[in-house]
Amino acid sequence: MLEAELGNLKAAAAKRIPPDTLATMMRCRRQLEQSGIMAQVIQPGTPLPDAELQDASGKGHVLSDLHQGGPLLITLYRGVW
Repeated sequence: MLEAELGNLKAAAAKRIPPDTLATMMRCRRQLEQSGIMAQVIQPGTPLPDAELQDASGKGHVLSDLHQGGPLLITLYRGVW
């Protein structure tokens, strides 16, 4: 189900992103993959040290508190483009 949803998002993005921009994005992604940096990415299931992270509104959340409710999905993004 998630894989299908991600496929739909990718297809929708390809329709709205200008072709030259999409080509640049794909070229940069290939360069990252070829650099070997992906081997250093934290993998699903890797234990993280307890820490406090901020949500999009700046509110702090302690990982161990959140984890008591079940598995966590943490998404990191660059705040200002």
